[in-house]
Amino acid sequence: PLSMFLLFLYGVIESKRQNSIWDIVYFGYDTIFTLVLVVAIFVLSLRYHHIGIVGKGIHLIGENSLGIYFLHIIIGDFLKPTYAEIEFNGTIMVNVIFALIILLSSLFLVLLFKKIPIIKRLFIIN
Repeated sequence: PLSMFLLFLYGVIESKRQNSIWDIVYFGYDTIFTLVLVVAIFVLSLRYHHIGIVGKGIHLIGENSLGIYFLHIIIGDFLKPTYAEIEFNGTIMVNVIFALIILLSSLFLVLLFKKIPIIKRLFIIN
């Protein structure tokens, strides 16, 4: 919560400085606050006890959140031209579907990378 609040404050400061709204979702990727949030989600998910299929999905995403964080930008940039061609890309539903595609693609790649012995060590904390 502290990191989210600091990111919000940083957004307010940047908005005042630039005299326009500074989008913390889009421009916040480059901040230390976002990295702290992702690491916090990763650490908190290590002790999460999953129940049912939704819980297992949340646990799987949570324990791979650091890898997803690093890969989703690459996948998003790769898919951006396709997204731009979608006629209704400004609607909530299209954005949610696009976000899920990026999330699941990133998760799939992390799980694939975990099968490669040398790269596996980048994603596992022991």
